[in-house]
Amino acid sequence: MGLPRRTRLRGFGRHPTWLLIPLVAAVYLPSLGNDFVYDDKGMIVAEPRPRGLADIVRVFGEPHVSGLPYYRPVMRASYLTQKALHGDVPEAFRAVNIAVMGAVALLAAALLRSRGFGVRRTPAALAAALFVLHPVASSCVYPILGRDTALAGALVLAATVAWLRGHRAAATAAFAVAIFAKEQSVMVPLLFAWADFCRVGSDPPEAGFSARSWIRRHAGSVAVLLFYLGVRVALAGDTESRLALAGHPLLPVLSYLYLLQVSIVPFAQLVYEPGPLIWFSPWRLGVVALVLVALAWACRRVGAPSRRAVGFWLGWVIVTQLPTANWLVQETPFAERYAFLGTLGLPAIAAGLMSGRWHDAGIRRLAVIVSVFAILVAAGVSLQRARYFRDDQTFARQWLRFDPDSPDAHHALGMTLAQEGRFEEALEHYDAAQRGSPDSGNIATTRGAVLLVLGRQEEARAAFLAALEAEPAHPGAHFNLGLLYARNGQSEPAAFHYRAALRSSPHHFGAHHGLGQVMLGQKNLVGAEVEFREARRLRPDSAEVVRNLGLVHLGRGDLPKARALFLEALRLDPDDLPSRRQLKAIKSKGVERAARAR
Repeated sequence: MGLPRRTRLRGFGRHPTWLLIPLVAAVYLPSLGNDFVYDDKGMIVAEPRPRGLADIVRVFGEPHVSGLPYYRPVMRASYLTQKALHGDVPEAFRAVNIAVMGAVALLAAALLRSRGFGVRRTPAALAAALFVLHPVASSCVYPILGRDTALAGALVLAATVAWLRGHRAAATAAFAVAIFAKEQSVMVPLLFAWADFCRVGSDPPEAGFSARSWIRRHAGSVAVLLFYLGVRVALAGDTESRLALAGHPLLPVLSYLYLLQVSIVPFAQLVYEPGPLIWFSPWRLGVVALVLVALAWACRRVGAPSRRAVGFWLGWVIVTQLPTANWLVQETPFAERYAFLGTLGLPAIAAGLMSGRWHDAGIRRLAVIVSVFAILVAAGVSLQRARYFRDDQTFARQWLRFDPDSPDAHHALGMTLAQEGRFEEALEHYDAAQRGSPDSGNIATTRGAVLLVLGRQEEARAAFLAALEAEPAHPGAHFNLGLLYARNGQSEPAAFHYRAALRSSPHHFGAHHGLGQVMLGQKNLVGAEVEFREARRLRPDSAEVVRNLGLVHLGRGDLPKARALFLEALRLDPDDLPSRRQLKAIKSKGVERAARAR
């Protein structure tokens, strides 16, 4: 027999945090049908499917696969684990992103409820709902690689909750996972120190805390940070440590203005990685100023949360943005995902204000109505933004709508057009991308690949050489040069460039396969077999690789083994005519040998 209806509702009302899960599901589940978009393909689709635990663990000993100077092994392991379980199924990857955002919602509510903030359950749930349904949060859900930010954000929240509740070992462990998920988590020790300075949480340091005690208290997180930096420099190199202030001293200020603008007055449409001339809006910043003035007035006159709580949340906004505030040269100066954690600060202060007047029924009712209205508006914007991530071409065209000169947007659209076989249109966008970013090895390489498909070999060769001039170790440029030389029968330069590609990218399927083909042509059967076996390990469903392994055994005179491999190639691709021809030839040889034996 169940509880009376009134009792059930009263009990549920005491725990409004659990409403966050259905809210997150309602807003983000409609995006499940979207395809892989933009960087998702390079990080997930292009990666070989792991064949065992060793293929996943190896990412902890490698830099970021995109060639950028990052080190995010936890995130790569996350994607590879899913790929091993279900292959390239975008719905499954997106479902995990939505689940992560659900966890973020619960952790944000738990953080708001920490001792010292004075936030009640309902205001905490409302602030957490606004945080995770905000358009900025949607940019961490809809692109699958947005998980980098969402999962790292969940771990940062978990670390902070544990720290504020006095569980320092758990906080250090959560920080360790967070920083190996995304380098933006580097600021967590500073968050811990700021919480101690504000003396919030259930285990704050006493007044007059000694320097030695501070060192002991924070030794674990500092040790984790130093270990991470050592590993990262060893694997990825310290290539990001170029100061941006010399040329653009106002960039950090603009970073914080961008955070406030997208937090309080976000764009309704997707405006992806905009430059200052695109996002800077005087009227939006005017609204930001009015909201900040209103909050400041409320904190002074309407029964504010404690000064410690307000100080902590203002520090939260500043500290969480620090790693991406353009102190150093960044690949992308402004992006909504950089502002994700910072967007929690203002709703947290508002939740404290609401809780301070919770006893006043009129103010409570008004505050809930205003909060629900803000949540519905944010959720509506986030819900309709899903359409911009439907597929690569939709995404790239929306990007270009607001930033028609963006080299990356032209490059992204060019790649989608090339995949559809619309090579002349793709080349137009690659040309525009190269004009905007003449020193980009990636753009030069993909442009050269299209020229190669169009038969314009000399122009393609010039494009690949230009890519190598910009980035001497670029694996794609070396691979395509190897392909070009191999097509022209120039085996030695082809082998040279294939090997150069493999030095930069040891798991490059095309380079292993191409080098194996060159060695097969040179009758180097041992070397060819090594390369084909590695190519097969990387892509076990490639009929061409299996067929080439058959040719290796055919060259050795091992007809039974060759026949088995040609049959395997046909199983993988029933339309593989070269394998059929080889099987007929083997059958003819067998009949001929039998006749001789008689």
